[in-house]
Amino acid sequence: MRLLGAELTRWRHRKGLWATVLVTLAIAAVVCGTLVTASLPPSAEAKAEAQRQFEEYYAEWETNHDQWYADCMATAGGEGAPTVWDCESQNVAPVAESYGPSVMPWADGMQGAMMGAAVLGGLAALVAGASFLGAEYRHGTISTWLTFAPNRTAVFASKMAVSVLAGMAVVAAVGLLQAGGLALSFGVLRPTEIGDWGEPLRMMGRALGLGAMVALMGASLAVLFKNTVAGAAVPITYMLAGAFFGVLNLVPFGPQLRRWLPESNLYAYLANGYETGHFDEAKREWVPVFISAAQGTTYLLVLTGALVLAAFVVFRRRDVTD
Repeated sequence: MRLLGAELTRWRHRKGLWATVLVTLAIAAVVCGTLVTASLPPSAEAKAEAQRQFEEYYAEWETNHDQWYADCMATAGGEGAPTVWDCESQNVAPVAESYGPSVMPWADGMQGAMMGAAVLGGLAALVAGASFLGAEYRHGTISTWLTFAPNRTAVFASKMAVSVLAGMAVVAAVGLLQAGGLALSFGVLRPTEIGDWGEPLRMMGRALGLGAMVALMGASLAVLFKNTVAGAAVPITYMLAGAFFGVLNLVPFGPQLRRWLPESNLYAYLANGYETGHFDEAKREWVPVFISAAQGTTYLLVLTGALVLAAFVVFRRRDVTD
């Protein structure tokens, strides 16, 4: 317990860690503002504009839908052409509700708030975990610290425990800020539409678990690389490479590997199940793949455990100085 208290004190005096937390909360406040804005009841002007657009389109549809249907059917059936079902939709009269100003319902808003807390708070927890351990190597303080507490197992455990507590605290702060702001907005402007808190609370629990795991991942990578930047940059670079460059599509059988990608299992864990898939070029059809919450949870636990174990072995056996 004395080591844990000492590590907590060391964490509290790291200005860079607090800067990470404050920047994260500032971004969370902006996200919260976006969610609150989307939850606001539509103004009279917005309703009037939506009604005007509906009436214009309805008049155009009433005059032209027969011709639209005939033109559509003339091209239907070919590769890349509209289907018969697409053409049939031309005969369906538009309804005013489809043109009304969109207002975010309670369930969608809370899901967005909790997902945002998990992703934004998780990234902050990853960076904080990597920084907390990486700074020890960068400044050489880990060697000095081990002269006062030579039990490397106890030192490693205390540092990882503090990383977990900090990661969960950051996620909780982001979640409370975003969910609290949204709940306040509903309470003032749409009190009768406040829905069930059960699923948002369950998502918050999963987000806290993610905060603990990614904090451990960041701290473990920092130990393995003896570097803060590498500890945080490796997973972030992977995410950016997959998101912006479509690396998976360049690998043979890459699309079929989606079930085993970290991001797919991460989303399955957070959303309590996730359906992805890939396009089968031979059959020319979409092949759905469902990833259960159990698989996502197991995947993340195994990945976290493997990184922590590798970091522990390295911390126990490797010289802490370069």
